Amino acid sequence: MEKLYNKNEQQYHEIPTLQEYGSDLTKMAQEGKLEPLIGRKKEVESVVQILCKRRKNNPCLIGDPGVGKTVIVEGLAQAIVKAQVPNKLQGNKVFSLEMGRLVAGTTYRGDCEERLMKIVQEIENSKGTYIEKDSALKRRFQAVEVPEPSVDDTIQILKGLLKKYESFHNVEYSEKAITAAAHLSNQYIRGRFLPDKAIDLIDQAGSRAQLHKTEVTTNGQVMVTEADIQHLISSWTGIPLENLSPSESNKLLNMEKTLHKRIIGQDEAVEAISRAIRRARAGIRDPSRPMASFLFTGPTGVGKTELANALAVEYFGSKESIIRLDMSEYMEKHNYARLIGSPPGYIGHDEGGQLTEAVLRRPHSLILFDEIEKAHPDIFNTLLQILEDGRLTDGKGQTVDFKNTFIIMTSNIGNDVIVKGDQFDFGQVKVAVAKELREKFRLEFLNRLDDVVVFKQLDDVQLKQIMDIMLKDVIERLERKNIFLKVTSEFKEKLAKEGTAPTYGARPLKRAIVSLLEDCLAERILRGDIKEGDSVTVSVDEEGNITKTHHQTISSISSAYKTDIPENQSQHFPSADATINLYKTQHKYQLVCEMEKLVYKQQQFYVPTLQQYGLDLTKMAQECKLDPLIGRKEQVESVVEILCKRRKNNPCLIGDPGVGKTVIAEGLAQAIVNAQVPNKLQGNKVFSLEIGRLVAGATYRGDSGGGGGGGALDAANILKPALARGVLKCVGATTQDEYRKYIEKDSALKRRFQTVEVPEPSIEETIDILNGLQNKYESFHSVKYSQEVIVAAARLSNWYISDRFLPDKAIDLIDHAGSRAQLQKTEVATKGQVMVTEADIQHLASTWTGIPLQKLSLSDSNKLLIMEKTLHKRIIGQHEAVEVISRAIRQARAGIRDPSRPVASFLLTGSTGILDDGRLTDGKGKTVDFKNTIIILTSNIGNNVILKGHQFGFGQVKMEVADELRKTFRPEFLNRLDEVVIFKQLEYAQLKQIVNIMLKEVIQRLKEKNITLVVGSEVKEKLIKEGNYPIYGARPLRRAIVSLLEDTLAERILRGDIKEGDAILVSLDNKGNVVVT
Repeated sequence: MEKLYNKNEQQYHEIPTLQEYGSDLTKMAQEGKLEPLIGRKKEVESVVQILCKRRKNNPCLIGDPGVGKTVIVEGLAQAIVKAQVPNKLQGNKVFSLEMGRLVAGTTYRGDCEERLMKIVQEIENSKGTYIEKDSALKRRFQAVEVPEPSVDDTIQILKGLLKKYESFHNVEYSEKAITAAAHLSNQYIRGRFLPDKAIDLIDQAGSRAQLHKTEVTTNGQVMVTEADIQHLISSWTGIPLENLSPSESNKLLNMEKTLHKRIIGQDEAVEAISRAIRRARAGIRDPSRPMASFLFTGPTGVGKTELANALAVEYFGSKESIIRLDMSEYMEKHNYARLIGSPPGYIGHDEGGQLTEAVLRRPHSLILFDEIEKAHPDIFNTLLQILEDGRLTDGKGQTVDFKNTFIIMTSNIGNDVIVKGDQFDFGQVKVAVAKELREKFRLEFLNRLDDVVVFKQLDDVQLKQIMDIMLKDVIERLERKNIFLKVTSEFKEKLAKEGTAPTYGARPLKRAIVSLLEDCLAERILRGDIKEGDSVTVSVDEEGNITKTHHQTISSISSAYKTDIPENQSQHFPSADATINLYKTQHKYQLVCEMEKLVYKQQQFYVPTLQQYGLDLTKMAQECKLDPLIGRKEQVESVVEILCKRRKNNPCLIGDPGVGKTVIAEGLAQAIVNAQVPNKLQGNKVFSLEIGRLVAGATYRGDSGGGGGGGALDAANILKPALARGVLKCVGATTQDEYRKYIEKDSALKRRFQTVEVPEPSIEETIDILNGLQNKYESFHSVKYSQEVIVAAARLSNWYISDRFLPDKAIDLIDHAGSRAQLQKTEVATKGQVMVTEADIQHLASTWTGIPLQKLSLSDSNKLLIMEKTLHKRIIGQHEAVEVISRAIRQARAGIRDPSRPVASFLLTGSTGILDDGRLTDGKGKTVDFKNTIIILTSNIGNNVILKGHQFGFGQVKMEVADELRKTFRPEFLNRLDEVVIFKQLEYAQLKQIVNIMLKEVIQRLKEKNITLVVGSEVKEKLIKEGNYPIYGARPLRRAIVSLLEDTLAERILRGDIKEGDAILVSLDNKGNVVVT
């Protein structure tokens, strides 16, 4: 601000440079373009007092982003215009100097400084001012603190701005809406400040109310209500704030029944969880702490983690809403930084913490600390703060709010006591477990928990109920392959008998189902005995042997829905009706683009620079060059609501790569062309600004508009004022990581955007999207896609392509499949149309991932069925190990294994986390998928017992080795394995076979050198004698071959005694020495 106006001369001094790079706030005040200043009397007085000083009259407003610093300056400009300032300030002009415009376009070092000096020179030339040149900048400014206003002050500010927003949106705000905006934004929106966040709230609420017209007064005026404010807060944060609907109330009141569909027994745990949810949703919990915090303790396999999964699905919406932290990954002191983020100056500071970043993105979520007893002691100090205050400061200094999180911790402490609980009352069990917990955890930690729930050992009745749930899962997996399974009660009894092991809970049932049911089904499928459309009944005969009968009802579901199904066949697969109806009622999206029907307000836009560096999406929409937008109604509505705001009307789409952010912007352009948007947006143009084209060809510093090494930051500074005033409507699209790295750390830029989460669509939503795009890809490739192909593309890409996201990876799959089918013409319909088949999708998914997914050929099936014979060519003895691995391979290839876990996991023991969920979080916070891996762990535990095994039966050996394993490994680890296989000591005949295999390798290596080797039987006997050390297994044989055979051959080859084309016989002389002839 400077005194540039001379009352006597009645004219302003010429200040062209300042006018070029600054905004004249006094002129804007005269034209009524500035917001009114409400309150802030103290701060304004301080600014005026400092400006009236003789020297060092430069106030510096200091405060958090959004508290109203800029508005104070604008209020000063309005006061000058209205002559409400002292005489010394009257006639002054206030300019806002935008540093981004000052820097933009500077080519060489010093250009920016030159501009700034011109501005200073112009002000010096104006009368009545004195600028002292001094390097001590700080003491030239007088700080004026601008604190965040209180909720009451914010309400007064909102009331002062009410008329402007009512006029802009043509709505009316209720008193409750204004009060709710101030209170709820203060309570639930973290990382931003009053009054800015409350103003944004009433702005978007006005936009939303006008779009939806949820409530209209008697005189036809649209009313913004408290419900609109609550809906927006819920939309922004994910926290449910709307008034309870009758259906939601009933759901909460029946939460126990719902959870008990998946959780058998554990009534106390289910009731405690349900009560906590009801308290939170009814709004009567303590708002200063998390929604609830529980410690679940008990034996492995009784449902602790499963209850957390069930709660996530039933209350929070999906299993993905769980923030799961396996505390086995946080056992060391340095792991603490991964939890909350590294401090400034350390590697990974910009990435944030795995816990804090997850809660910032999803404030309303379930946090699962699995196996909490493994965590490093420093982590418990952090948990104390979360449990008591509902907040945590991360490595960046941000306060993360945990008040809307539901916290569950699991532990196996007290396992031994609970397993022996049948010997005394459960009340005594709980007392004993509590004692163990006090020995492990600090008292202040246990005291901050809402409840410690001890999970009971499962009884026989409960195990049978769990078995029914597990069998239902197998039945559903087979139904997806169009095979319909029925299990008799006799077979269930056998499963219950085989799968009962009190120490390990329900997990042995899973292994029993695998060995008794899935293994056999896999073999029958591979042999071709069971085909698509068949119905299979599994029972037990009088001798207790498992029997399987199947009825060939239909060849495939795809042909079944074309004709009526006889009643005598449909009884074999009652659940097939739903599948058939799915195909019968399938819908196709017809893409209609008739230009004469388009209602589009043509306006003349003259934006040559934008047209040079951007793509006109509205023009492309007119020309039908954009893909249709399928679904995403909620996200599109949010974007439109934000764009219709009065100020800061800039949505930023946040989502993983490939989830459809760009398509939403293209859908907006199509909606504008089709006049399916509010009047405020009709006639607008949507440009996609390509930063690559903007930067390409920029020769000098500043050519791209940024200037300086940090061009991105400079460009952001250029955009900030325009984004704040609403003169530029910008739709951003980026990933969560990029948003955090480039936008979130700049608070002033962050608050100018309103984020819109774009989650990955579900499989069903992806199928709808593919159906909508089907015609475009069929036309492009001149092929035909069946509904089975569309479904397979969505499902297989979701299951097996883990490093990309839906719908992008599914779209790529059908695109590539269309190209492949047209090139190879693997299947052609009767009309000559090339058909894309499910086999094409399976082939591509296999090619991309290396996972075998194609339908099994006869040779593949035969190879899998004789897998034991193949492995025994190299593995001598160890029949049990070879059989369990072969069965696991067949299960996986037949497609009937549990897709949520690894293919198989074994512990192989004998002489000389991943397991439960099929995932692991790496050091960068990425989730790595292990669902298509076979995991084999080896151990020498039980070695001494196995060596003495000849003294007693192998059954006794297995029992003693199992005891040693339990002493070394925790039960929950052993319980997650598919099988523990004990390798037997090798016998003499087996060692002889191993010698033959090893010698075969030596013979083959020499054959590649064109040298023929023959080893006499007496040499083999000597090798076995020299290499027979029972303690060390077969490895001494390898050393014997090296020392007695390979060393001698190497010397003879190097001397030239043995050349290419020679034939060599290795035998023993009369003294038993090895001779080579």
